[in-house]
Amino acid sequence: VKGYKKAVHHGELRYTTMEYNNFNALLGATHSSRIKIKLLNDECENNLLNIAEPLASYAEAFGKEYPRKNLDRAWEYLLKCHAHDSICGAAVDRAHDDMLYNFSLAKTVAEEVANRSCVALYGNIDTGKNFLSTDHTLTVFNTLPFARKQVIEVVIDTPKGGGQAVDIGVGGASSVGDFYDIVDEHGDKVPYVELSRDDISIGVEREMDTKAIKFNADRKRILVEVEVPQNGYKTYALRFREPDIAYDPQIIASRKLIARDNGVMENEFVKVVINSDGTFDLTDKATGRVMPKQLYFTDDGEVGSAHISVKPKRNATYTSLGSAATVTMLESNELRGVYKIDIAMNLPAEATIDGNDRSRGFKTLAITTTLTLEKGAKFVRIHTTLDNEIRDHKLIVNFPSCVPDADWADCESAWDVAHRTINHRDTKDNFDKFLPFQPMQNFVDVSDGEVGLAVLTKGLREYEVDDDADRTIKITLIRTQRAYMTANGKMTYEELDRYTGQHSFGKMTYDICLYPHQGNFEQAHVWNEAYVAKVPLKAIQGVATEGKLPVSASFFTFSQEGKVLTSALKQSEDGTGLTLRVYNTTDETLPLTISTILPIKQVVRTHLDESPIETLSVDDNAWTIELGGKKIETFVLKLK
Repeated sequence: VKGYKKAVHHGELRYTTMEYNNFNALLGATHSSRIKIKLLNDECENNLLNIAEPLASYAEAFGKEYPRKNLDRAWEYLLKCHAHDSICGAAVDRAHDDMLYNFSLAKTVAEEVANRSCVALYGNIDTGKNFLSTDHTLTVFNTLPFARKQVIEVVIDTPKGGGQAVDIGVGGASSVGDFYDIVDEHGDKVPYVELSRDDISIGVEREMDTKAIKFNADRKRILVEVEVPQNGYKTYALRFREPDIAYDPQIIASRKLIARDNGVMENEFVKVVINSDGTFDLTDKATGRVMPKQLYFTDDGEVGSAHISVKPKRNATYTSLGSAATVTMLESNELRGVYKIDIAMNLPAEATIDGNDRSRGFKTLAITTTLTLEKGAKFVRIHTTLDNEIRDHKLIVNFPSCVPDADWADCESAWDVAHRTINHRDTKDNFDKFLPFQPMQNFVDVSDGEVGLAVLTKGLREYEVDDDADRTIKITLIRTQRAYMTANGKMTYEELDRYTGQHSFGKMTYDICLYPHQGNFEQAHVWNEAYVAKVPLKAIQGVATEGKLPVSASFFTFSQEGKVLTSALKQSEDGTGLTLRVYNTTDETLPLTISTILPIKQVVRTHLDESPIETLSVDDNAWTIELGGKKIETFVLKLK
C-alpha cells in the first residue's frame, strides 16, 4: 500500500484491515452469532475439562479404570462442533441442528464420568474412622487449584425410621428423623438450612433387573456451608440426634437473613437494593461504593450476518429502564437469599425486508431474572431466562461499572488476560472500522487500580465497555442475523422464513455474576472468582466405610495457590500416565512446588504435545520448578 510504513505490533493482532477489496477483514461479530451454541459449547467444555477429566484421573490413580474410550468419544463429538462455520454460527440451520445432538452426547458422557468417578473415589475414603455407622456422609470434591469456602445446595435421602422417634403428645408436632446436625470430621457442627423435605419412594437397581425394590425415604434439600481444600475433597455427615429442648427460651440477636421482603439482600461483602423497574443498586461494603442501575436491558435492530454486525439505517434503541417490574422474594435465610424479577419489553417484531428500518409491528419479550446472594460470596449470581420470538435484533444486558477514570478493560483470553482500550480508535478511512464489541472468555473487568467491577459469565463471549461516564459493561445476550454466505444477499420474505435458526428462537438461559472489588483484577483475584462461579463443587452421599484415603485431603497441592491454575488433568495421550498442565496467571516468575498424594513413581516435564523434555527430581512425592510469567508447563506423571 502506498505510504504504508512497516510497523511492529505488540499484544493482540486485532488491528483492522486497511486495504479495500480483500477478504482479510477481522469478521469480529461471530462471538455473538447463534449464542445458544456458544452456551452449549462452554457447558460441554467446562464439564469435560474442569470436572470429568480431573475426577477420572484421581479415580484412576486409586484403582478405577480410566474411561478413555468414553471421553475420547465425547471429545470427538464436541470437536465436530468446532468446524469453522459451525462454531461461528455461520452455517445453515440443518448443520446447527446436528450440533445439538453432538453437544448432548458430550455433556451426557462428561456428567456420567464425573458421577462414576466420585463414586469410585468415595469408596477409597476412610470415612469410618471419623464418622458413626448411623451417619449419612457427604463428600464434597473441589477440582480447582485453590481452596473454596461456599454455600452449596445438596439433596440427602435418609430411610424412613432412620432418626430418633419423639412423641410429645401432639399429633404432627414431631416425627422420626426431625432432628439432626451436619458435622465435619471432628464432630463440629456446620451451618446448614433445610429448604424442604419430601416423602419419596426410591427404586433400587439390581444386576438382573431395574427398580425391582423400592423403599420409602425422606428427601431433604439442604443448604450447607462447606470448606474444601484445593484439588481435593472433604467429608461431612448428617447425624441424627435427640431434640434440643429450650425450657426457658432466650431472646437472641437479630437474625442475619440474607434477603428481606423490602427488596434488599445483603451479606458480609455486598448489598443489593432492587428498584421498581427491575434494576438494582449494588454496594461494595468494603468501600461503601454504590453502583446504581445494574441489570438494565437495551435492544437494537440487527440486519447483519454471522460475521458482521449491521444496524438498520433508521435504528431505534429500546431500553428496560422505567419498566414495571414484578419483584418476588423466593428465599430468605442466613445462608442464601433469592429474588425473582419479571419484566416485559415491547419490541419491534422484525426489521423491514430491505433492512432499513425496524418494523412497526411489536412483540413482547418477557425476561425473568433471579438474583442470588450467598453467605460469604463476593459476587451476586444473576440467572436470566427469556423466550425469544423476535427477529432482527441485538439484546444486551448492561452493568454500569461507575469507574469514570478507567480507560482500559481486562478480560480473560487463552491462558492470559487481554488489556484493551475502552476509548475508540480512529481508523480513518480503513476498510475495517473499530469494533467496540470484543471477545472474552469467563470475565471482563473495569478498574482504575483503586476500585473495579467484574462481570463473570458462562459461555457469553462478547462484551463492550461503553466510553460513557459510567464505563458501562455491556454483555450480548442475543444477536440475530439474516443472510448466510450466499450469492443472494437480499433475501425474499419466503427465503427469510425458510431459515429461522439464526434468530435464536426459543428459550434461552444465561448465568452471570457481578463482582465489585478493590484494586485491579489481579489484586482482587478476579480470575479465581470467575472459576468459582463457573465450576461447581461435586457432592456425593454415602455411609461410613473403610478406605485408604484420609477423610479430607488435596490430591495435588500447589505452593502458589491461586496464582497457578490448571489447564488440564487427564490420562496422557500414550495411556501410560496422567498429564497435568498448569499455567502462571501472573507476570512474575514463581517458584512452584507441586506435591501429591497420588502414587507416582516418575514426573516427566514435556512439551504441549507431551513429547518429553526432561525427567524431574521427585522428593517425597513433590517436585519444584521455576514457572515463568504467563508460562505454561506440562507434566506427565507415571503411576506406581
